[in-house]
Amino acid sequence: MAKTSAKIGRVALYFLLLAGPVLGLATKGFAPLLAIAGSTAFIAVLMQTEKLQQVEFRKFILALPFLFFMGLSLLWSQAENAGRTYFALILVVVFIACLRITFKSLPLDEQDKFKHRLSASLLFGILISISVGSYPLFWPELSIAVNNISNQLTFANIELFRQSNRSLALIPVFLFPLAGFYWHRARWLFISLIAITFFITANSNSQTAFLAISLGTIIFLFAYFYKYEGKKLIFSVSAIGLLLSPIIFMKSFENSLVQHYAPQIIKQKASAEQREWIYYTYANEALSRPFIGHGLRSTKNFTPENLNNYIKLAQERNIPHSLVHAHNFPLQVIFEFGYLGATLFLAAFWCLLNLRFDNAGRATHAATLAATCGLLLFSYSLWQSWLLASLGFLYFYMSILYRREHRNNV
Repeated sequence: MAKTSAKIGRVALYFLLLAGPVLGLATKGFAPLLAIAGSTAFIAVLMQTEKLQQVEFRKFILALPFLFFMGLSLLWSQAENAGRTYFALILVVVFIACLRITFKSLPLDEQDKFKHRLSASLLFGILISISVGSYPLFWPELSIAVNNISNQLTFANIELFRQSNRSLALIPVFLFPLAGFYWHRARWLFISLIAITFFITANSNSQTAFLAISLGTIIFLFAYFYKYEGKKLIFSVSAIGLLLSPIIFMKSFENSLVQHYAPQIIKQKASAEQREWIYYTYANEALSRPFIGHGLRSTKNFTPENLNNYIKLAQERNIPHSLVHAHNFPLQVIFEFGYLGATLFLAAFWCLLNLRFDNAGRATHAATLAATCGLLLFSYSLWQSWLLASLGFLYFYMSILYRREHRNNV
């Protein structure tokens, strides 16, 4: 039974070597990839249930109340597929736990080989992502050509624009862990990659990717040269920003801050005035149920009772009006879970800040967290399956990449 479990566990882990091609060519594939690898690892663990004792519940004790509250919010959520979303979140947690247990069961030399192979796969994916993401700069006609090909195919829909943006946005969250791990062996390679990524994202259609690489780079440099333990400062700023976000975005719209002060390039490339209206709508509605919020996933296609009033405000400023989702992570937390849920989220965030990956340097940890914040802040909804799977995979990758015998990580 033990040998069979080990073989199945190896199969699960080696499925993950497809992460690089998925990152570069089909980002939505992270969800099925994690589902296949995670369910296979789950079977391997069930064949040796004593391995379940390796699950480190104590590390996440502060995050469990928020996880429970998210499930409880299903009782008052009116969103479609809210239950399915929560189930997917639980599966991600379970699958990542099983994959970590499976990895720890490998001999040490095999663990090292797997880490390097997975890193090589991700590096390959990053290079593909940079190449494809550079098309607006070097080959702007590619989008038209791909659309023509896609229209002729009855069995596939090629979304170059969306795939490129998603892929570019994920590059920073995987690039900084890679850079930290190989810093002393390939420092200039990763400095070059970070610089190239910065240049490509600055000239791309993805402002989210540019924000992620910018925040990650700034925090990496700060933590690398200035040895300051900034957990309390990061937590304080994040808490203030989260709790005050509805008021901040309401006042921003009421005082037309974007119209009066935002640079023209921000207005055009980031649809800043439309986003300001979206933020105002969700902020106003969040304060209508401030204690427990509207429930899990309720920002998706939300239709307020007084929608016509908001549309009238948009029309007065000639702003396109569409409420697909909040496009704003702090507002999403407050809107869906209220201030009670936001308080529990902050406890979970403090838990995240205090995670100790074995010998992961301050700069690596801080830059990865900053890049992840850039990814989530002003664009994607957290509940998209590919994003949940990507972030779960990121935690798995960080947890296996850094081990005590590697003393030279930055």
